[in-house]
Amino acid sequence: MNWISHKKVRNRLGISEPVLNALTQSELLGYTSPTGLFSDQAILSYQQFGTQWSIDERFGPKVRMLDAGVYESMPAVEGIGPQPPATQTHGFVFPADNTSSNFLEYARKNHTGWIAHSYLVPNYFYFPNPMELALVGEPPLKLSEPRSISGASLPVTLYPNPSDCLGLVVVEGWDRSWRNAHREAYDVVMPLLDELSVRYAVPLPVAHSMAVGVPSG
Repeated sequence: MNWISHKKVRNRLGISEPVLNALTQSELLGYTSPTGLFSDQAILSYQQFGTQWSIDERFGPKVRMLDAGVYESMPAVEGIGPQPPATQTHGFVFPADNTSSNFLEYARKNHTGWIAHSYLVPNYFYFPNPMELALVGEPPLKLSEPRSISGASLPVTLYPNPSDCLGLVVVEGWDRSWRNAHREAYDVVMPLLDELSVRYAVPLPVAHSMAVGVPSG
C-alpha cells in the first residue's frame, strides 16, 4: 500500500479544502495514517465507486452498523402500535472532533453544503439498517463505471459497486443549505430511480441513505 499527501489528494480529486475535510471526516476517503496521509487504494476506490466498500481496514473504515436492538426498541406509534417493518429512521453521527454541544446548531451556522449518498446495496461501513438487509440484494442493473446524469436540478452521479452493479447514487449540494439536504437529495434521486426502474423493468429500492455536511463531515 502506498501513501499520498493531503495536497496530492486534493489535486487528484479536484476538490476544495472544506470538501476534502468533509470526505476525510466521514471516512469516505478511507483510512488516514497518524501523520495525515491517505491510502492510494482508498482514493482509487473513491474515484471508482464514490465510497469505500473494502473490508480491508488498512485503507477502509471499520464496519459501522447499529445493533438490531436499536430498531426493535423504537417507541410504539400512538393509536397504531409497534413500528411497522421498513419504518424510516433518521440519525446523526457526530464527528469525533466536533466540540459543539449542539451539533444541529453547529451545522446550521458552519455548513456551506453537503453530499448525499443513496445506497442500493447495503454498505456495512455507513450504518445500514440491519433489519432490512435480507430484503435488499444487488440490483440487476449493470454499471461498469461512474456516470453523470444530465438534466437533474443538482449534480448527480451513478456509481457501480465492486460487482459492477448499480450500487450508489450521489447528489452534490456543495452550495446548498444543510437544513434541506435529505429532502433535496430525495427529490433528485427518487424520480431518477423510478425512471430507471420503469425503463429496465427492475426494482431499485434504496437500502439506506446518508448526507455528509461540508466541512464537518
